[in-house]
Amino acid sequence: MCVWSGYSQEHLRFKNVPMDGTVTSFAKTLKKQGFAIVEEKKNLFVLTGTFINRPCEVRLVATKKTAAIWKVVVLLPTVKDWAPLKIDYMSLKNAFVDKYGEGKSYEFFSKPYAEGESDEMEALSFGRCHYITYWEKPEGTVALQITTEGRITITYEDALNRTLYDKENSQVISNDI
Repeated sequence: MCVWSGYSQEHLRFKNVPMDGTVTSFAKTLKKQGFAIVEEKKNLFVLTGTFINRPCEVRLVATKKTAAIWKVVVLLPTVKDWAPLKIDYMSLKNAFVDKYGEGKSYEFFSKPYAEGESDEMEALSFGRCHYITYWEKPEGTVALQITTEGRITITYEDALNRTLYDKENSQVISNDI
């Protein structure tokens, strides 16, 4: 596959569905796979369903003008304890490594916190625990992260439609100013 100026010939896939077309058509495709649409706006759809055999919320983000799907964010349920949260993150990371290869990981605690001192969830809630791995592919970027709320998110950003999003966003800003 040839890549020029960050453009790819193909779209990133979520649940084996290419991230192309409008957010509405993408949401309808996921609905056929068992997801339920719980919120619908011009540039954001919120769905619930199952992903990787777990209940989840999925947010579909569209470009401002053309409503093209450019980002999918999967939010897994909140976990209240560090050990199972980290185990889940590491297990998912290994699954993503199997599919996408080695990613770029940033997994550390910021002072005054350190892992193993029984205050990991406090560190997480204060933004002092950082666990994220991302994979940059010609089609786009996939990121796995533990949030400050104690949940794992998986984000898919399509490269082609991210460029479209940036262009449309710049036009909106330029028109406003």
